[in-house]
Amino acid sequence: MKKSWLVIVIGIAACGILYGVEQGIHADYLTQSLVKIFLFFAIPLGFTWVERAERNMTIKHRQEAGINGWLYAILLGVLSFVVVLGAYYLLRPLIDFPHIVADLQGRLKVSQINYLLIGAYVIFFNSFLEEVFFRGFIFARLYRNGQRVRAYLLSSVIFALYHVSIFRTWFTWPMMALALTGLTVGGIIFCWLNRRTLKIHYSWIAHVFADIAIIWIGYTLFF
Repeated sequence: MKKSWLVIVIGIAACGILYGVEQGIHADYLTQSLVKIFLFFAIPLGFTWVERAERNMTIKHRQEAGINGWLYAILLGVLSFVVVLGAYYLLRPLIDFPHIVADLQGRLKVSQINYLLIGAYVIFFNSFLEEVFFRGFIFARLYRNGQRVRAYLLSSVIFALYHVSIFRTWFTWPMMALALTGLTVGGIIFCWLNRRTLKIHYSWIAHVFADIAIIWIGYTLFF
């Protein structure tokens, strides 16, 4: 039980640190990424290194999900892509996108010159870091310790709250609540994909599809 609470505390603390880096000192995207790499990759790796019985930070598999796992991952990934784009077109009149672009340009130093590079990083590497931390570290450890409901809910809620540091100034409170709800549901779905193996390759595939939609939306705004 103590280890479970330690995992939860680490998850909340990491998100708090990122909030301070992004919204407190307004670090640029490169600095934020370096901090995130340390928090989301180095800390779980160090945590498992200390526990020498567990060398794989995404936990040794319990049973293989087989071809169905890959199929579910792709189908849910496509569904995530459609949902994100659908939400964008449906809610576009309610969101101040020029403000979002201005925030990205001013606070994070995102521009037309570096957008595609940052977009590729977000789609493939940032999504991997998030899966390692929220599903491979928080969810897998809680789930393995028999706290299945807590594993789904806490890993997904912390995953949603982590995004507040990114879009705190972008949305009104109702839109913020809607975004957090959607992220929590998405986190639960990603956890479900990993429930058999407790590895992250299935959820990562679905996550990549969702991020492709987000980066495409950003592309239409910047270009």
